[in-house]
Amino acid sequence: MPNTTSCELLKDHLAQVLLLLSQLDDSNFFLKIEEIKRATQEITELRNSFPNEPKMGELRKNNPEINDLAKQIQSFIDNIISSKESESAIILKKLLQMQNYKKIVTYKR
Repeated sequence: MPNTTSCELLKDHLAQVLLLLSQLDDSNFFLKIEEIKRATQEITELRNSFPNEPKMGELRKNNPEINDLAKQIQSFIDNIISSKESESAIILKKLLQMQNYKKIVTYKR
């Protein structure tokens, strides 16, 4: 099992990812995504450095805070995806309307 310091470090990195996700918007998307990538790489490296590589179920059972943070991150990402899907559907609808309008105008000539 990883030591307490490693678990605390893992919690800190997960909390950092959650904070970065909460700051994510259209104006800083690429900057924040790069920071999130770096943080997740650090999490992966830390996870790989655990002695005897405990299974995730074991890690979550012994450290419920890690599990809670992971669930919050997953939920946040799911919400972002849903929001962007809704936005893209609206944009697609508007583009199709414009395309149809263009066809009508061309037909009337």
